[in-house]
Amino acid sequence: MWTSIRNIIALQNQAPELKKLSSGLTAPTSFNQERLLLLDKLRPNSIVYNIPFAFRIFGDLDISTLEKSIQVPIYRHEVLRTTLLQDDYGVTIQHIHPMPENTLSIQDLHMLNELEQDMLIDNFVREVVETPFNLDKGPLIRANLLKVSSQDFILVLTIHHAIFDGWSEGILFDEISKAYKTYYAREDLQLDRIPIQYSDYSIWQRQWITGDFHQVLTNYWKTTLDESLRRLDLPVDISAIKANQSQRSACEKLYLNSQITNSLKELSCQQKTTLFCVLLSAFYVLLYHYTGQSDLAVCTPTASRNRSELKGMIGYFVNLLVLRNDLSYKPSFRQLIERAKQVISGAIAHQDLPAQDLLNCIAGDQMVMSQVLFVLQNTPQKSLLLPDLEVQRFEVDNGIADFDLFLSLMDDAGSIKGILKYNADLFEANSVLKMLQHYKEILSKAIVNPDSSIDNLLKLSVYEKRELTAKRHQEKRLSSVKTQEKVQFVTPRNETERKLQNIWQIALNIQPISITDNFFDLGGKSLAAVKLFSQIEKTFGKKLLFSDIFKSPTIEKLAIKLKEEETIGYKKSLVAINCEGSKPPLFCIHSVEPSILHYRYISNYLDTDQPFYALQPPALCSSDEILFASIEEMALYYANEIQKFQPQGPYFLTGHSMGGVIAYEVACKLQGKGEEVAFLGLIDSFAPQYHKHDTSSTKIFYQLFIHCRNIIRVSPKRKIGYIIERLKYVIPNSIWSILNKQSIFEIIDISVHNELTDIYQNLPIYKKIKQAHYKAYKKYIPTHLYSGSIFLYRATERPTTIRYYSALGWEKYLSENIEIIEVPGNHNAIVHEPYVKVLARKIQKSIDKQL
Repeated sequence: MWTSIRNIIALQNQAPELKKLSSGLTAPTSFNQERLLLLDKLRPNSIVYNIPFAFRIFGDLDISTLEKSIQVPIYRHEVLRTTLLQDDYGVTIQHIHPMPENTLSIQDLHMLNELEQDMLIDNFVREVVETPFNLDKGPLIRANLLKVSSQDFILVLTIHHAIFDGWSEGILFDEISKAYKTYYAREDLQLDRIPIQYSDYSIWQRQWITGDFHQVLTNYWKTTLDESLRRLDLPVDISAIKANQSQRSACEKLYLNSQITNSLKELSCQQKTTLFCVLLSAFYVLLYHYTGQSDLAVCTPTASRNRSELKGMIGYFVNLLVLRNDLSYKPSFRQLIERAKQVISGAIAHQDLPAQDLLNCIAGDQMVMSQVLFVLQNTPQKSLLLPDLEVQRFEVDNGIADFDLFLSLMDDAGSIKGILKYNADLFEANSVLKMLQHYKEILSKAIVNPDSSIDNLLKLSVYEKRELTAKRHQEKRLSSVKTQEKVQFVTPRNETERKLQNIWQIALNIQPISITDNFFDLGGKSLAAVKLFSQIEKTFGKKLLFSDIFKSPTIEKLAIKLKEEETIGYKKSLVAINCEGSKPPLFCIHSVEPSILHYRYISNYLDTDQPFYALQPPALCSSDEILFASIEEMALYYANEIQKFQPQGPYFLTGHSMGGVIAYEVACKLQGKGEEVAFLGLIDSFAPQYHKHDTSSTKIFYQLFIHCRNIIRVSPKRKIGYIIERLKYVIPNSIWSILNKQSIFEIIDISVHNELTDIYQNLPIYKKIKQAHYKAYKKYIPTHLYSGSIFLYRATERPTTIRYYSALGWEKYLSENIEIIEVPGNHNAIVHEPYVKVLARKIQKSIDKQL
């Protein structure tokens, strides 16, 4: 681990200079801001990220001077005048606004009696704190003053987390205090100039956390948070659980006197570690006894201000770390501290990975990032210091629990004060108080005997153990209920969704369909998509692209898509089916059939970190009927499309049927430009002019031989399906319709062979494109030899209409070897369930061999 830390430190030392980078009023958001903006889109009007501060001010307050003082940090720190939004391309940006005219909202209660005032004060604070922010309109900081009397005031500052964090608190209060003191004395304000703004940091962060540095961070966290990570089985209170989970919060306090605090500090010195590490280790012991688990993950925030330029800036810099510790084999408390030291050191060294990327690194249960949070604040809580005034800061909370348990400790004047904030929908106050008592007991015993086993640091009675076990089982049942709630049926909420639901139910022949159901999970295929989009165009008068079903695969998302302003014109042929992953992207080209929807099945069974892109004919995604006259024209067009996305090789190409032929020509064109093609996979693709070599394909004996061979080689279930498929051509349509109604197709899975007629009727352009493809394929003769190996994925079920040779005629078009890989199924079925799973895994194996 220490080698890994040295390596990451070496990379951190290569960071570019943090300097003035932004110009104008817009800049990209930081990664942290981007995450909060996306969360806000998912949960609009949420107040979970409202950060409130409240002060009671006694004395002769100069209100105009206070407002002028509050304006100082808003003017100096552009981030306090920033709003967040997404542009037309989905990119998140921050927009910097000019200074607002009014920054302080004032409400006067001095004319009311004391009883009326007390009632209104509580309502005033709650209303101000619990009012949501509008991230794209702003402002994202609010200052509200309540005048109780001429000598009594309440000031509430509420700031959205997207522009503020815990460190910023001290900077904000210090600048307001200095400004008020200066203006009150009628002097000129002099504050150090801020050399860079938060927007400069955002640009710098996006330039820096990329490439090798990002990969090293990702590799560390993927290893640390592997698939064995499990959520904590917290012992929830049955009586606290409500039918509707509101995430309402409550809190209980903890106090450790100076004697205990000093003893803990001495222990941390003995172990050559920090007070944070010792307190965290005791918290691990508490969770160990409460959950019955030894593999524990606790989240903690980190300031992420490890550069001097960031020390005096207001903004959202704080990041989240997951501290995963192993308490197996019942270590002593001293041994546990050593384990915690390593965990903390590794996490801090790799703290720069943005939280959304950290979440993606968790191969196990991602719920760990919302269960338990632990914090130790080493500096006393700040307040406003206003001359000739008494200022009392009082606790105020937004009332929302973003973690199930959040223990916040503070080293304050030789003692430790703490607050355990908890989800009141899960825990009762008495249970939380007992939890704090047990935590205090663990600390006391650890001080006396740090070599004691963690089992001996908390002695629970038989009753307490049984109670915790019962509560843990309740937590598991609650988790199961939450999972079921996530997949519950969601009815349409507006007219657009109702119309779409009706269209989906007809196209897919399924009732009812939830607006959150996924098109592909419902068994949606090319034919259903054609029916879907054809009816959508008739109903709404808007033409959607086939590729839109990948980006908007639910009724809910399609409804949003339809509300967007339609832009008709040129669209890219390159469609991202899976854009995630660290491996080189695989480009898959359409076959004679223009549709690429079925290529999603291939992507489903590739590695999760294998990016997968499909290329569709431009006539399908453009208002212009762009039809190619030759394979060479197609290949040139697609090669350019690929290079727009990936300017340099190595390239990984594949295609089914004629798509493999196009991929071959694309590979030749890329090689002609001097680019490397690392992988060329042909999925049951016949070589150009291959069919012309067959002069006896219709001979009955040859056909019978191939049928017998196919029946022998396929599975028992497939033997029946194979025979029934052949009988289709001699069975009258009336009888076949009856068999179809009896769901015989579900047994033999031949639905993929029956789409073409309906597709032609629903989408005339589809037929034009296919006819153009046939003409181009028939006249295609390669003029260049491909210099490289080819992987040919050949269907085990051979066609009976043409002579069949093992390499499908590709021998003459290669300068190197061809590797033939057999996949169960026939020419069409090979890219569909159930055979596509085998195909995809074999493709992935071939790709990995070429890396």
